[in-house]
Amino acid sequence: MVAMPSERQKNTASSASAQKPVDTAVKMPHSALKPISIHDVAARAGVSTATVSRVLNNPELVAEATSSRVRDAIDALGYRPNLFAKGLMTKRSSLIGLVVPPKAEGAWCHVVKTAHDEAARLGFRIVLICFEGSADDRVSADFLDGFVVWSEAAPKTEPVPTERIGTLSSVAEAQEKTRAAIAQLIGRILG
Repeated sequence: MVAMPSERQKNTASSASAQKPVDTAVKMPHSALKPISIHDVAARAGVSTATVSRVLNNPELVAEATSSRVRDAIDALGYRPNLFAKGLMTKRSSLIGLVVPPKAEGAWCHVVKTAHDEAARLGFRIVLICFEGSADDRVSADFLDGFVVWSEAAPKTEPVPTERIGTLSSVAEAQEKTRAAIAQLIGRILG
């Protein structure tokens, strides 16, 4: 004789199957949840985080095929190194203050653009500082590795390295002097 389930057993079984949890969470892309990390790049490229770091900082130490896989993963994921994390390790911010006068005329936009491009080429970024004051005033060096100053009344910027751009008579001269000042400053910062 086969035992038939009671009405109570039938109701319990059907309600349990009807109460399965439904996943209503919206699926977000990875970047919306947290920034892409070096761990994500390493996993995608099939290498260690140390190898990713070497590709970013000392590419000559990594085989070309491996380096190519890592660069492809970086591009595919849109990875950007965290400058603050890097700064903790290197004790540098990779930020340069570009001090300009408040009423800059003529070649000032070329100075800013050239400073930006040259600093970026060398792995640094520019923070624009509009300075209106006297030579006795101080500009804070908090979080900055150095300054390039283009201002009639140049502020005190110690204790960080500083390069000064003198009077500029043409756009070409502005670009040349700015490029040279940025390169010299970064050379001094990197030692």
